[in-house]
Amino acid sequence: IEVGDAYKSLMSSNETYDLIVCEPSNLWVTGIEKLFSTEFYDIVAKRLQPDGLFAQWFPLFGSESETFLTILRTYSQKFKYV
Repeated sequence: IEVGDAYKSLMSSNETYDLIVCEPSNLWVTGIEKLFSTEFYDIVAKRLQPDGLFAQWFPLFGSESETFLTILRTYSQKFKYV
C-alpha cells in the first residue's frame, strides 16, 4: 500500500498495481486538474495490472455539468468499464 500524491507517486515509480484509488481534492484547488487529464489516465493505465482496477472520486457538488461530462468522456477513452 502506498499513500501519497497520486500523480507524483505514479510518475516516480514503475511499480504496477492491482488497485489504484485516487481521491483528488476539490476542483478549485490549484493543480488538481491534472488528475483528470488524458496524460494522468495514461499513466494510471500503464501502472495497472492487466485485470487491475482504477477508482477515482469526483466532487459533483459545485461542478458544472460540462466539467463532469468532459472528465467522464476523457476517463471513458482510457478505461473499458466506467
